[in-house]
Amino acid sequence: MSESQNTEEIALYWTQSQPVVAAYISTAVPNFEDANDVLQNVALAIVRSYGKFNKQSSFTAWAIGIARNEILHYYRKIGRDRHVFDDVLIQQIAGVYQDNINELYEIKKTLEQCLAKLPGRWTQIIQMRYLRGLDARRIGQSFGISQNAVFSLLYRIRQSLRECIQRTVKYE
Repeated sequence: MSESQNTEEIALYWTQSQPVVAAYISTAVPNFEDANDVLQNVALAIVRSYGKFNKQSSFTAWAIGIARNEILHYYRKIGRDRHVFDDVLIQQIAGVYQDNINELYEIKKTLEQCLAKLPGRWTQIIQMRYLRGLDARRIGQSFGISQNAVFSLLYRIRQSLRECIQRTVKYE
């Protein structure tokens, strides 16, 4: 296989798997910037070790395995933080993601549809919090409202999204 074909194949697989891998990482690494750093390290590790990928298996499950290793490396690096997850817990979380890949894709697709239905201000608040990583104080300053008002709005927005997803996704 040529290098360009390899690159295209990696890009296709990664584009499909990245949202699930990112969700897994954000579960284990709560700091937004650190989670993004770990995600980038996972992408690099995937490119570097793609030759070891068994194409008869799930790319997403393989990528989650790489993410698990990167998360463990991240926690070893930060060391003594009292909020550090142990290796067993990180492996258990990875197992849950690997076992539920199809459901996670369905939920992600539904979440995107539900996000598109949000009123403009709510969309802006969600983008500021989760895409740009701003805290409630900074969001409140942008809208001229208190930090507590932002917390209340975020709670209502998340509740609305949860209800929208539950109406749409059929859980077994």
